[in-house]
Amino acid sequence: HRDLHSFPTRRSSDLRLWLARETLALLQRERRDSVREGRYKLVRSVAGGWYEWQRRADARTRELPPAQWAPKREGFVPQPQSARATDALALLLAAGELVRSGQPRAEVLVASDDEVVRVELVHAGTDTLAIAPVRVVDGQAQAMVRRMRGERVRVAVAPGETGVPAVRLLGLQGELQIWVDAESGAPLMLRGRDPRLGELTIEAKRIEYGP
Repeated sequence: HRDLHSFPTRRSSDLRLWLARETLALLQRERRDSVREGRYKLVRSVAGGWYEWQRRADARTRELPPAQWAPKREGFVPQPQSARATDALALLLAAGELVRSGQPRAEVLVASDDEVVRVELVHAGTDTLAIAPVRVVDGQAQAMVRRMRGERVRVAVAPGETGVPAVRLLGLQGELQIWVDAESGAPLMLRGRDPRLGELTIEAKRIEYGP
């Protein structure tokens, strides 16, 4: 599974994903954030769709585990394409797989709320990035590299897709650009637009390589 921790202004959000190893299909998504007193949502892929649990905290329960928060919603959401859809966060992995495959483009089905959206990834060239992430190999930190070669992948809603105006990833939206390491596929940099702040760039600060 993949864990993500983000801290936008005055709130925090923890996201945990379980993805199929070969296809990146979404198996389960668990999210807890600090909006209001606290929100929790668990989505699990089941035959023919998703099953969802939602809970809300109040001033008395916000320090307790989400299992003790008040239920808000629970139920089955039918979606015929759920077994092949992934989470938007997995686009970072899909971009790396596209580059390593040598193909010029790919389409991915992404779960957006209760819908499934076709997203197009296009390998758009190679750039030299002035970033210096810490590289950790088998638990050992290595010297930072001051410049890295990044393979650029454009990410946008697929042509002909209606109803969803833009891809959203880590708070950014519109036509996104993801730079990945050609050898490992690790994401190095993400660029897109924040609705309030305009164009933003997110850079990798630490990359861990397993055995």
